[in-house]
Amino acid sequence: MNLSIHVRLLLAASLVLTAFLGLTGVALDKAFRSSTEKALKESLQASVYALLAAAGEDDQGRLTMPELLSDPRFNLPDSGFYAEVHSPEISFDWRSASAVGRHLNIGKSLVEPGDRRFNQVRSGNGGEVVALSFGVSWEDFDGVESRYVLSVVEDMQSHQVQISAFRNTLFYWLGGAALVLLLAQGGVLRWGLFPLRKVSDELSDIESGGSDQLKGVYPQELTGLTDSINSLIRQAQSRQQRYRDSLGDLAHSLKTPLAILQGMAELPETGDRNESRQLADQVDRMNQIVSHQLQRAAASGRSTLSRTIPVAVAVDRIAKMLSKVYLEKGIRWELDLPEDLLSG
Repeated sequence: MNLSIHVRLLLAASLVLTAFLGLTGVALDKAFRSSTEKALKESLQASVYALLAAAGEDDQGRLTMPELLSDPRFNLPDSGFYAEVHSPEISFDWRSASAVGRHLNIGKSLVEPGDRRFNQVRSGNGGEVVALSFGVSWEDFDGVESRYVLSVVEDMQSHQVQISAFRNTLFYWLGGAALVLLLAQGGVLRWGLFPLRKVSDELSDIESGGSDQLKGVYPQELTGLTDSINSLIRQAQSRQQRYRDSLGDLAHSLKTPLAILQGMAELPETGDRNESRQLADQVDRMNQIVSHQLQRAAASGRSTLSRTIPVAVAVDRIAKMLSKVYLEKGIRWELDLPEDLLSG
């Protein structure tokens, strides 16, 4: 597949640009997800501390939880924000009002006091939730310590919507940026390769005879090429001119002796009549051969680097000249040639 330089550069640059923007999009998406996850963990940790601050004591000094919490999200059923407190050691199980009727499947495993456990699971209702569990040790009035697990759970739907919106925005912006960059890239390549197209156009002009050399001003990278082409054209024109001069000299040098021989053959016969006739025949034959060979040499010496002339102008001059030469014969002529017909 023979692709142009412009297409090759545009294709290569487009592939590099697409790969770069694709990797940029992946990196930005990953960074946004990591930032969102970190913010989510910090938010859940703050909610666990608030949950622990809301805890109270019963008459035995054991941990109790109020029916309503200060954060209204814990009090609104199916709000997407839930809290649970478990103690497998004393069979303590408390849920916020927002978790009524939901099976969160957070698990009853014990978390060591001071430890945090972050996990992402599917709730019993089919949704995806994230939970942060925090282990605490609570000492009652008798000095007996009991371990509790405080868990705050948040529905992932709002975060998934946020991530999806970010991805769509990122896609549109990167896609728009890629389109603008591709258009700018195509314009830059077209501008950068303009001198090459100019060289091609001027060479076509030289081939058609409209010019005899490259005359444009070119960048430094092309100066050596254009100078070499102009030098080659001048050498070709010089050789062609020398060839034509040699042909002209040959024609004159041959025509003169042949004219003398022709004149001698036309003198009154002084000798053998057959010999005179044979001499005349041979002179005519030599004239024909010389003319034929000169025509062949001139035709083979044509070059695409020669300057062309309008055919209509040349024919018009010839017709006017013949009209003057044969004025007494009243020659009438009519010229029917396209004006743009050229001849080398």
